[in-house]
Amino acid sequence: MQTPATPSNEIQRQAELCALGVLDTPAEERFDRITRTAQRMYSVPIALISLIDQERQWFKSKQGLDASETGRNISFCGHAILSDQVFMIEDAATDVRFMDNPLVTGAPHIRFYCGLPLHGPNGYRLGTLCLIDRIPRHLSEVELLGLQDLACWAEAELGASYALQQAKDCDARLNNILLEHIEDAVLTIDGNFAIKTANPAAVRMFGYHPDELIGNQLEMLIETSHAYPGGIAAAKAQINGREMTGKRSDGAAIALELRISEMLIDRQPCFNVIVREISERKQAQQRLRDSNRLFNSVMDSTASYVHVRDVQGRYLYVNKEYETVFRCRNEEIKGKSYAEVLPPDLAKNVQESERALIDGKLVLRTENLVMQDDGEHTYLVIRSPLFNDDGNVIGTCGVGTDITQLKRLEHEMEQALASLRISEERWSFAFEGSGDGVWDWNVSNSTVLLSKRWKEMLGYQESEIGNALTEWSSRVHPDDMPNVMADVQANLSGETHSFSNEHRVLCKDGSYLWILDRGMVVQRDTNGQPLRMVGTHTDISQRKQMEKIKSEFISTVSHELRTPLTSIRGSLGLLEAGVLGALPAKALDLVKVANKNSQRLITLVNDILDMDKLLSGQMTMHTDTLSLSELVAQAIEANSAYAATYRVSYALAPPPQPCMVSGDADRLMQVMANLLSNAAKFSRPDGVVDIRILPAGRMLRLEVEDRGEGIPPEFQARIFEAFAQADSANTRQQGSTGLGLNISKKLIEKMAGEIGYSTVVGQGTTFWFTLPAIVT
Repeated sequence: MQTPATPSNEIQRQAELCALGVLDTPAEERFDRITRTAQRMYSVPIALISLIDQERQWFKSKQGLDASETGRNISFCGHAILSDQVFMIEDAATDVRFMDNPLVTGAPHIRFYCGLPLHGPNGYRLGTLCLIDRIPRHLSEVELLGLQDLACWAEAELGASYALQQAKDCDARLNNILLEHIEDAVLTIDGNFAIKTANPAAVRMFGYHPDELIGNQLEMLIETSHAYPGGIAAAKAQINGREMTGKRSDGAAIALELRISEMLIDRQPCFNVIVREISERKQAQQRLRDSNRLFNSVMDSTASYVHVRDVQGRYLYVNKEYETVFRCRNEEIKGKSYAEVLPPDLAKNVQESERALIDGKLVLRTENLVMQDDGEHTYLVIRSPLFNDDGNVIGTCGVGTDITQLKRLEHEMEQALASLRISEERWSFAFEGSGDGVWDWNVSNSTVLLSKRWKEMLGYQESEIGNALTEWSSRVHPDDMPNVMADVQANLSGETHSFSNEHRVLCKDGSYLWILDRGMVVQRDTNGQPLRMVGTHTDISQRKQMEKIKSEFISTVSHELRTPLTSIRGSLGLLEAGVLGALPAKALDLVKVANKNSQRLITLVNDILDMDKLLSGQMTMHTDTLSLSELVAQAIEANSAYAATYRVSYALAPPPQPCMVSGDADRLMQVMANLLSNAAKFSRPDGVVDIRILPAGRMLRLEVEDRGEGIPPEFQARIFEAFAQADSANTRQQGSTGLGLNISKKLIEKMAGEIGYSTVVGQGTTFWFTLPAIVT
């Protein structure tokens, strides 16, 4: 029997085999599918994917064989990996190399063997895809080509395993980095509360050496397990977010908050315990409660200094802490000005704060620096005006709290988190899940890394744009460059925290794309000079197009509608006033109705012109208590003539009493005019539009029901969008702009109501809105 030779690159080959992460793993369908296919295609009893380890050949996938591995010294595959060529033994019983091989003379009684080497991602031959039969055989060239395709398939799956293992290794390294720098304690425990791992923060928090923690029960740190006999898996929901007491190695108790999540490590269930010390937070909450008590009762003040002064700055009261801090006595300084008691620099700051407090009648917070025996202390001073019954300021009250230690802790925390913050910035800008382009500018050498998405937005392949700064600057529209550079320079010089700029960028096809450019300096040297700036590009071309359409539409309305409507309104007003002589009664009634409708049209046009204010929430609403039934009656009267042109009438059901709501009368009339005119417009001739006022809890609900064709399903989701139209041709014929329902929705919502609809295609539609009911 001939033993397989050892390849010259055996060390590198073994390293790549281990890097795959597949040795001794369970069977996987993606590999079994290959061996089943080979078994069926070539009608063989045995098909294997074999990997050659140091002393064995191990089968990742096997068909027709029970053994999971055999010795490398007797393997056929050990010979097959010595060459890139197919290794085929047509009859092992007559081959001097294998005739006495135990795999030939005994189970599985190999007579025919054909194996193709499988290469790893780096080209090393790691194993084979092989066929085995118990009778002599020969494969034709065509059959060998098919086997090569299956081998390529197997190599692709091995490559996928390699990539997956590399990703896992990367995640593990990243997790280790995060665990090293995170401020919270992170413990890994099993279902019996035994500690498996602990990060550096846990070691610092509890004061134990890592070896003292590993293997011990969580109860040595936190009283948990004895309270949950069912185990941590059953108690996880009860523990999460709960305040608990921890125990340090020196016996000190600390306040903690726990978060527990389940995960798998090496396919075994375990739990992550994230522990946050909340002692400082609890102390801050206690100080806040103390501050509230001080505000309600100055006499109870103990931890903070308190002073009360009149509007001339003369002391009325100071507490014991104030006496200690400023080395004075309440009885001695009562009636004196602060200028006589405080150091000159502090007195000047107090003068400015007290004047702003009295003039603005607002609570002020300032920080005062006070020199004491152990050095300079920082006091947070909360100043509040004191009012008499007439609302006039009669004095001031100040509460000062020593926050020196808190300031020191904040500084220490900022330093500890600096390295973690840099890492977070890299990762947050590296991932482009939002679809934005990302750029990272090295200011010191004028190079910029542009993401793949950044280049795709401009129509380029990734390889078509380099990393020189000019790749960006040369594409900015010349007219936009001054504003862009002004924003960038302001951020570089530290005048702004970040910048945001809209400008045009040249695309590959010669067109310009509107983008929103946002960025900020994320790293400076010890002198404050910028080293690195990062940012994103967002495609806003569609928004710019919509803004252009809206601007053109509003301009058209302004120039083409407002002037003739104003003229018509004036003429109707003169007719109604009898300037041209008395009109017949019926004619006068018609003129009055026309005059009212023309006024309402002018109001509607003005609302369209004010759409920007409405969208930005700046439209003024005049809210009053209104009779909804009276407003509906007026709306019916104002719109009846319009409805008559469609041979449609309105029918109002008897409303409930009382029928008072809170709202803006003019805006309600505008909404009802829209709903009534729409109902008439889309009703069938000789139809009736039913109008109902119904109670709806604390609201009143107005319903307008037509019996038209209903709203098409494909349009229903867009019914309240601006410029939305179900049938453009029909809508233009009936004079619709597609703005009415959008404006109505915003107006009703501004009056604390809701608007909606129900529809049945072919039967009609009911639009409704609700408003707060007023109980009289």
